Amino acid sequence: MAIPEEMIPSLFRYLTMPWLTKSRYVSGRQCTRRLHLEAYAPELRTPITPAQERLFAQGREVGERARTELYPGGVSAEASKPWEGVRLTNSLLAHGTPIIYEAAFLTGNIYAKVDVLKVVGPKEVEVIEVKGGLSEKGDYLYDLAFQCHVVQQAGYRVRAARLVYLNRDCRFPHLEVLFLVGDMTDKVFAMLPEIAAEVMVFQEVLSQSRSPEVAVGSHCSEPYDCPFKAHCWQHVPENSIFTIPRFNRNVADGLAADGILHLDDLPDDVRLTERQQLHVDLMRGGVPQVNRSGLRDLLGELQGPEYYLDFETLSPAIPRFDGMGPYQAFPFQFSVHVRHANGTLTHHAYLHGDTSDPRRPLAEALVRAIGSTGSVIAFNAGFERRVIENLAVLFPDLAPALRGIVARLWDLRDAFSKNIVQHPGFLGSTSLKRVLPVLVPGLSYETLEVGSGDDAGAVWEQYISSGDNEERAKLCQALEAYCCLDTYGMVRLVDTLRRMAFSPSIRTALRATSH
Repeated sequence: MAIPEEMIPSLFRYLTMPWLTKSRYVSGRQCTRRLHLEAYAPELRTPITPAQERLFAQGREVGERARTELYPGGVSAEASKPWEGVRLTNSLLAHGTPIIYEAAFLTGNIYAKVDVLKVVGPKEVEVIEVKGGLSEKGDYLYDLAFQCHVVQQAGYRVRAARLVYLNRDCRFPHLEVLFLVGDMTDKVFAMLPEIAAEVMVFQEVLSQSRSPEVAVGSHCSEPYDCPFKAHCWQHVPENSIFTIPRFNRNVADGLAADGILHLDDLPDDVRLTERQQLHVDLMRGGVPQVNRSGLRDLLGELQGPEYYLDFETLSPAIPRFDGMGPYQAFPFQFSVHVRHANGTLTHHAYLHGDTSDPRRPLAEALVRAIGSTGSVIAFNAGFERRVIENLAVLFPDLAPALRGIVARLWDLRDAFSKNIVQHPGFLGSTSLKRVLPVLVPGLSYETLEVGSGDDAGAVWEQYISSGDNEERAKLCQALEAYCCLDTYGMVRLVDTLRRMAFSPSIRTALRATSH
């Protein structure tokens, strides 16, 4: 039968359009522009960080462990090319294989891989999705429902849909209770009409040669940061409405949709809290603001010698050491700069060098590095407090010294989070990485090989698993440089704050900092 001429362009687009995979489906739910860019312009993505690579590897580790422990004896349909995976899956199903890992299905241009496919009857299966989370959260259900939709479209009846996730009550070494299995069948089946409708919308998006126009907004960071955010936000000014602290997302998104991005264009009838209005006035005025009296009072709490402390921690999905649960953080590194009474500065550090439990040797080194008197300065000190308190519970013999450290913690972030020191260059943030280069020009994280605390954990795992001495030395240097900058940066920040508190002008204090 001849194809009507007017249908040929539509048919050609359908036959040549990119596949709608599960990951692209998830992207489409966040933003249709992201979906299109992933299919047609993946080179515009922000490069994957070491922390993201570690998350992917951790997801694979969780999946493999769940398969072997809960559904042993299966056969993998994993293949280097999607077509091969589909062919292998069909072959395994035809031969009556009862459990298939990474079963691949393709119907039209819709493609899905199932973590575990359990055959329970002729053309009847159970679809099992493994996740590294701690609950049956909604995002996971959409993943599972999309897979069930594709499997059913491929001609199979889904008898059950199950979600495997981590048991938050599991404690090492009792990993036999690491996983929980939730029956999501009823919830998933109720979602299938919604999934089918979304699939049609996303197929239409993929059939177009141009990306859809979508205004920037809160969806660019929810539920995760979009890898195309830097590309799509090129036109967003530095002092945008998105710098307003705790700004109502619906209001911000509505303004962005109307093309209102710059703070100078913010309508007068937009309701703001007192703190938000202070931020807007600060950004519009462009002049730093310092509550000198409040700053003097805050700095007056410090007692010498001053210990500047920072930890790096790792939170693995699968617990590694005694008493630990999923995603429970443990410290593997610290840096301490000490400002002595005579003004001299010394540095102490600890970096665990192998795969053994680092908590005891790190705690002992920490007690040696920090004396029994003097303020212990941290940035966002609640984090350091939790780390040290956990160590104190774990090691009763060290508890008095460790709790003595906790009692002397002083939070440097208070100077910024309590609006004692405000600067337009902070762009509404009070993070160390934002504050430090503004108040201490020349100190920045941008030149370091380790870019964040999350990256530090990923790099440390490379360090302890590497058998190459040259690589280990390079990774060790990168980790030490990053952690050291955190504490040295705090030293310089306190120096700057002291000048701000007592100098005749803020500009004078900042000029002194830059020299």
